[in-house]
Amino acid sequence: MSKKNFSLLLFAFSLVTYEGTTYAANDMIMPGMLSVVHEFNYPVTFVALSLSLYLLGNAMLQLFLGPLAERFGKRRVILVGNASFLLFTAFIALSVNMHMFLLGRLLQGSGLAFIAMGYALIHENFNDKNAVRITSIMANISVLAPIVGPIVGGVITSYVSWRYVFVCSLVTGTLSLVGLYQFAPSNKTPLQRLGVFEIIAVYVSILKNPIFALGAVSVGIMVMPSMLWIGISPTLVMHTLHLPMSKYMEYQVLAIGGFMISTILNQVLAGRVAMMKLVKLGILTSALGLIISAIFYTNILVIAIGMGISCIGLGLQMGTMFRIVGKLEVKSQSMLFSLMAFIQITLMTVFLELSNDILNWFNYSLTSFVIAVLIFGLLAITLVTRFVVMNKNRNWQ
Repeated sequence: MSKKNFSLLLFAFSLVTYEGTTYAANDMIMPGMLSVVHEFNYPVTFVALSLSLYLLGNAMLQLFLGPLAERFGKRRVILVGNASFLLFTAFIALSVNMHMFLLGRLLQGSGLAFIAMGYALIHENFNDKNAVRITSIMANISVLAPIVGPIVGGVITSYVSWRYVFVCSLVTGTLSLVGLYQFAPSNKTPLQRLGVFEIIAVYVSILKNPIFALGAVSVGIMVMPSMLWIGISPTLVMHTLHLPMSKYMEYQVLAIGGFMISTILNQVLAGRVAMMKLVKLGILTSALGLIISAIFYTNILVIAIGMGISCIGLGLQMGTMFRIVGKLEVKSQSMLFSLMAFIQITLMTVFLELSNDILNWFNYSLTSFVIAVLIFGLLAITLVTRFVVMNKNRNWQ
C-alpha cells in the first residue's frame, strides 16, 4: 500500500471517529435525559426535544458550509467544525439550567454539519466500490452509535453525573481532531469565491436535478423509523412501560444492531452485486422488518427485533444511494453535499418533532409508535422504488 493510500485510510478512520463522536454525544445522553429533565424540573417531552434541537443545529449551517468549503477548502472547514464541536460540548457539561442545556445541544449539533464535507472528500478520493464501503460505515455510524452510546451513557449516569457523558465526547473528539489535522487531504478542485447570486444559482441547479431531489428526500424519509426509535424509545421503554434502563439497552442493541449487520454485508456485496439489486434487497428487508413490528405491535421485544431487521435493509440502501447522488455532475460537490444534508436533516427534525407531539397526545403508546414507524416506512419504500427505476442503468465504476 502506497503512503498516499495509507494516509487516505487514516483520514477515513479519523473522519469516522469524528462522526461516531458527534452521534455518540447524542446517544450517550439519551438514557440520562430523564435525569436531566428531573434535575431541571422539566416534563418528559423535553427528552425528544433535546434530539430535535441537536438535529436542528446540524441543519442551520449546512447551506453555508458548501460555499465556505469552495472558498477555504474542505479540510479547513472540517477542522473548524471539529474544534467548535469540542467547545460546545464543554458548554453543555457546564450547564446550570435547562435553557443552557438546550442551547448547548443546539450549538453542539452544528458539529454534525461539517461531516458533509468529509463525505465530499471521500467521494473525491475513492472509487465507487471503496466509497460505498466507507460511506456505508459512515452512514451507519449515525445509527450504530445508539448501540454503544446508551450502554456507555447508561453506565456513566448510573454511577456519576450525566455531565461526564460529555467529558467522554471531549476525549474522543480531541483524538479525531488530531487525526484529521494530520491526514485530511486538500481539495482536488480549485478554490473559488462565489457571490450570493452565484451560490443561489448553483443550489437551484442542483435542486433541479431529479435524481438529486428524489435521492435526498428518500434518504431523509427512510431513516425516520430508526430516528423515531432513537428519539422516542427512552420514553417508550422507561416511562410508558416502566422498564429498567437495562431493558432499554437490550432493546436498543436489538433494534439498532441491524446496522452493524448491514455494514458487514456492504463490505462483501459492494462491487459484486449490481447497484440497484443491492438497493432492492434493502427495500425488501426493510419492508419485512416493518411488517413484523406492525403484526406484533403490542410486544416491545418483537418490535425491537422488527426494527433491527428494518435497519439491515436501510443500511444496504444508504451507502449505494449516497454514492449515486454524490457522483452527479454538478458545479460544486461541496454544495451538493451541503444541500443534501440540509434537506435530510430538516426533514428528520420536522418529522421527529411532529411525531413526538402526536405520540405524546397518545401517551407514547406502543400502538401509536408502530403506526408512525409504518407510515414513514411505506412512504420511504415508495420513494426508493422510484429512485431505483430512475437509476436502473447505473453500474459500478
